[in-house]
Amino acid sequence: MKPAFRIAVRRSGTTLCLAPSGELDLESCPAFGQIEQLADAHTTAVNCTMAGVPFMDLSGLHCLLTLAAHLEARGVALAVYDWQLQPRRLLDVVQHLSSLPEGRARERQAAAAALRGLLNCRARAGREHGLRQANGAYVPSGAVAGRSRRPGSFRTPA
Repeated sequence: MKPAFRIAVRRSGTTLCLAPSGELDLESCPAFGQIEQLADAHTTAVNCTMAGVPFMDLSGLHCLLTLAAHLEARGVALAVYDWQLQPRRLLDVVQHLSSLPEGRARERQAAAAALRGLLNCRARAGREHGLRQANGAYVPSGAVAGRSRRPGSFRTPA
């Protein structure tokens, strides 16, 4: 079982300082919804260190982008820093896909297909290492009980 996702919060004047820890995925997104409520009218900035987040999927990235949009709409600046390797690689892939010009749709589709292929490969590896079905559907890729969810490695935790 993976450790619970948490966000340590402290206030320094008008700045809200966040320190999330754990894997940032669909299950951990509700924690960011609560942060929007903590950023009150006196908050001018939110600083978020990602040093404690070893894994982030597209759902997690979407949570951060949603938080950024909500804060920006209220005039609150968001700074996110100290990225670990896997989340930084995900950002690089997403940025590469979004930077392709519209006329290069074939390359964009090829890159997306490569990403889907990698995710499917990880899902197959997870099933080979004991992925079980829950409620008639497969558990999300990498959600193997007692296994690491980091891409490329389904290891038993130490």
